Amino acid sequence: MKRKRLLLAGLICIVGLQSMPVLAEEEVVTEEIGAAEDGALAVALDATLKNGVDFACVIDENNEVYWELGVSTTSTWAADVAAEGLDYVRVEVLPESIGDDDHPYLYPDEREWTIYVIAEEYPEWFTDESSAAITSAFEEWKEEAYALIDLDVLFSFETPIGFDVAEEDVTEEIQNYLDAWAETDNHWMTCYVRNAVPTTVQAAIGMSIELDAWNYIYNQVWTQGGENLAGHSQVDLIAAFIGSAFNIDTWEGYFGTDTDYPFTAGAALLKAGFLYTESGGNLYSAKEINDLTEEGVEKADIGTTAAILGTANVSDTGDAFAVVVDEELNVYWKLGMDYCDSLLTEYGLAAEDVVQINLNADDYFTASSEELTPVILGDTPEWYSENEEAIIDLVRDAFDAWQEELVAKVDVDGLVNCLSALKEYDPYEMDQTAFDLLKEWVQIWNEAGVAGNTNISVQKIGYDTVGATIWNKMDAQVLANYKAKNHEGCQGPTTSRKIGEYALETYGKEIDSATEDYMGSTMNDGYTSLVGKYVNDFLLNEDGEYMYSAGAELWELGCIPFYDGEYWYLVSGPDYDEDGEFAVEVIYSASNDELLDPDFTFAG
Repeated sequence: MKRKRLLLAGLICIVGLQSMPVLAEEEVVTEEIGAAEDGALAVALDATLKNGVDFACVIDENNEVYWELGVSTTSTWAADVAAEGLDYVRVEVLPESIGDDDHPYLYPDEREWTIYVIAEEYPEWFTDESSAAITSAFEEWKEEAYALIDLDVLFSFETPIGFDVAEEDVTEEIQNYLDAWAETDNHWMTCYVRNAVPTTVQAAIGMSIELDAWNYIYNQVWTQGGENLAGHSQVDLIAAFIGSAFNIDTWEGYFGTDTDYPFTAGAALLKAGFLYTESGGNLYSAKEINDLTEEGVEKADIGTTAAILGTANVSDTGDAFAVVVDEELNVYWKLGMDYCDSLLTEYGLAAEDVVQINLNADDYFTASSEELTPVILGDTPEWYSENEEAIIDLVRDAFDAWQEELVAKVDVDGLVNCLSALKEYDPYEMDQTAFDLLKEWVQIWNEAGVAGNTNISVQKIGYDTVGATIWNKMDAQVLANYKAKNHEGCQGPTTSRKIGEYALETYGKEIDSATEDYMGSTMNDGYTSLVGKYVNDFLLNEDGEYMYSAGAELWELGCIPFYDGEYWYLVSGPDYDEDGEFAVEVIYSASNDELLDPDFTFAG
């Protein structure tokens, strides 16, 4: 809900009311304004501050303040106020930062906060009353935002790379956490938790608190050796712990049955000193992985060098085609439901009254039901054996009908052909076509408002539409195509290094680990748009067209959009060319505000 805070002069005692001085260009001055009893924060003038931090707001000439918890940019409010013919300024209230490796948002009551007016001079109407209005709105934001985070959870964290753990430390409790986490990490979306946690927190609170929390924990855990061993699973564990510090009821994209925090198992494993790999569901010592990395063991050899401390017991309860049959030989299945327990819920059936069956295939689009072997899940009722042949025939017929729906729904050949055309090594040459698509994509992306939100929501709807197995197979094809260009699959160290060098040279901006992961989530938003394009009649807009086609078409050009919270970068080409030379390029960049401006054009 948008907040507007209007403080009337008659309600506040303003002493020493005076107009703000005009400051020289780029001069930043901090000065106290208003009487002490007003409690107004100090005010500074800075036209150079980036857009996309908290607390961010717009104040108009009537001293009405526009802000919203979870919204870190001011573009929409500025446009709305301008449309009303009112003068305004953008404002940010920022905490004092100490040193380069600081996390000021984790010390809200220990740091001084300052109102920054993002302008080259104060408007004539900006007075003590204006600063008092902003201060009041900020205090309301601060109370609401920090009610959603338990800072004690973050500060009590001890890095697991210092814990000695062995097989005997895999207690029954740890094994239960391992089994629960394996189910989450294997049966959910690619990079789900690492996207769900920052996306949900940013949507609920805003970017700045989440980024500081992420950096604070991430930098205590991450090891490059663990990257190869656990892949995204390592970051999923880190994200699971970070999320446990936030008091949020609903996590983006989550459609499981947990009513409390759904990623407790991952947080518990990390706190106990373990890392996890989704390949085999194995448990490792975070300390050993870190030690091996520091000893110089190659990432590729970490998995064969480190000791496996435990293995998950993952139940195989479903695959793309799941079906249940009752005693009357009624058959129940549904495209998009890969798990028999989902079918039981959907149709109000009890497990003891039905037989649950999977037909598993390497290629569900071409497989013949006659060649597939039914897999019976769980115990069979007494009546199954006397009806076994008839039931299997019914299951095969159901698979054929399901397959017919699947083939009509998914243009798998179109996806394969698209990816086959993307094997060129030369970076795309920036042109008007790519610019227009980027502007359209930025508009679409800003409507979602948070990194990873599009990725998670599209995947969730994709799961519901074609099922997790089919969606993940399509997703894996896009991922394999991206990796064929030497990229890491998400924001990787080579690609991000190129962007980092470009950002520093072009904008004087350093990209830290939290921003890098944020950028990876924005990449995933575009990445998922390509998968969704090849599901027919999927996520159509009011014109009957696929609503994320701009993102998909950028990928089809070989242009990958990244966003750092302030600037967009179009990246093209492989990390390395066929001669082993670093070849990825940032072919274009612009600020978010520029790309949202309808009058902003491509300079060529």
